[in-house]
Amino acid sequence: MIVSDVTTYNEQATQTTGRNDQIGKEAFLTLLLAQLSCQDPLDPMDNMEFTSQLSQFSQLEQMVGLNEKLNELLLYQSSLNSWQGVGMIDREVDVLGDWVKLDDGVPGMIGCHLDQDCGRMTVRIYDPDGKPVRTLDEGPQPKGEHLIEWDGKGDGGTVLPDGRYTVTVTVGEDGEADMIDTFVRGIVTGMSFGGGIPLLLMGDEAIPFASVMQVRGIGQG
Repeated sequence: MIVSDVTTYNEQATQTTGRNDQIGKEAFLTLLLAQLSCQDPLDPMDNMEFTSQLSQFSQLEQMVGLNEKLNELLLYQSSLNSWQGVGMIDREVDVLGDWVKLDDGVPGMIGCHLDQDCGRMTVRIYDPDGKPVRTLDEGPQPKGEHLIEWDGKGDGGTVLPDGRYTVTVTVGEDGEADMIDTFVRGIVTGMSFGGGIPLLLMGDEAIPFASVMQVRGIGQG
């Protein structure tokens, strides 16, 4: 079989693309046609080899088609999330989060959910620099939903400046306490489409749809 022309073409394609491990659909088809046109009629390509190359081409076609369908599905999902997000504006939501905003000395609402009764629940609040400013010993708590009651002050009753604070909640005695997830409760004020990804806005906080735990009308329990 005459392969020099095909080898030369392959080297040129590799130099052009800078890759020799993967080739595009058009490059693969061109190489296959070049190989067929350059083969020795007295010693044609082995049927098994030809079938294998056609199989590779078929798999490549299927992968390209699958990738296009996945892109269409992602665009559809993004569009669906956008419409759902518009309907959530001005509604109250619970979202996974460990932050709370202090505005004019009034903290936002943050809470947690206990799967079972606990002998002690401890809440720790950290300022924007990560410094602990308040510890709340809530004592024994029953299972269920709990909203954390914080007056916006630090240990010793100091008035804290407005800003974004971090909250952690642990259950159990010191040394054996386990940290649990917290949620932020607030009103959806708008939407953002930065980077092509729809995000809910809670003030100036951008919330991914996957973080939403519950949606309710304003004033509903």
